[in-house]
Amino acid sequence: MTYIIDPSVFYWINVLGTLQIALAVLGSFGFVGGIIALIYGWSVKSDAYDREYDSAAKKYDYVIDHKEMQKALKWIKRGRILSVVSVIFIIAAIFVPGKTTSIEMLIAKTATFENVGMSIDSIKELIDYIVTAIKSCV
Repeated sequence: MTYIIDPSVFYWINVLGTLQIALAVLGSFGFVGGIIALIYGWSVKSDAYDREYDSAAKKYDYVIDHKEMQKALKWIKRGRILSVVSVIFIIAAIFVPGKTTSIEMLIAKTATFENVGMSIDSIKELIDYIVTAIKSCV
């Protein structure tokens, strides 16, 4: 049996639709997670600075807790990476064609001038056959 359109194409069209949804969901959750990681990192970074009052100099000195600063920088880096990867996922979700678009592209690929010409010839033959059958009955 020769198919005009291979049935597995419809399976892959459905997979593309699911992939589009999965990329959008992963991108959205990842972006929110990246923002949360950035906020947490900035919060830890601000806590890494301790103010101590120097009574002799009559001013505040800032003391940096290096362990907390490393922790903060690690979270900020994670947040940035997660945000960038999430934006890439969202952009990919935009450019992956949906189910409807894939079917429209498939139809556009199959509907060529040659196929339309063959269809017109087939319709003309069918009309001629019907006209001949009606004439033979009358």
